[in-house]
Amino acid sequence: MKRKTHWTWKAYFFLYSTGILLNLLIFFSDESPIHQYYHILMIFKQSYCIQYYLYIAKVIIEALSLIPLFLFIFRIHAFPVLIWQFLFCSRIFLLIFGQSYEWNLFRAMIYGNPTATIAALSLGILFAIPSYIACSKYAFWQKQLLSE
Repeated sequence: MKRKTHWTWKAYFFLYSTGILLNLLIFFSDESPIHQYYHILMIFKQSYCIQYYLYIAKVIIEALSLIPLFLFIFRIHAFPVLIWQFLFCSRIFLLIFGQSYEWNLFRAMIYGNPTATIAALSLGILFAIPSYIACSKYAFWQKQLLSE
């Protein structure tokens, strides 16, 4: 018999997916600061389109990462694990290299109010960590997870 998932994971999924989907909608809005940031950079130097495409990939991969999170929470097996492993590794890569806007925003904010910036960054990291843990467990330890 499958072990049931705790209700906190389901609540987390709802909150996290709401944030990810809002981020997706905001990014593709022409008036969003993120969209304008990349387009202004590309006006000055065309090679910034690489960072723009990395950010687009990051937003899409983050939205797709909701799938293994959902599958983890409800203990469902879908598709070969190689797909989820590739998705997780892509997510880590884009976390590091696909966030030019966020890195520059935090770097600018740290000069204005370092305490609030570090608190906001810490809160964001703490909110995202369960998603990364769940997706890594689903990608790399799926057999053990689904057999419980």
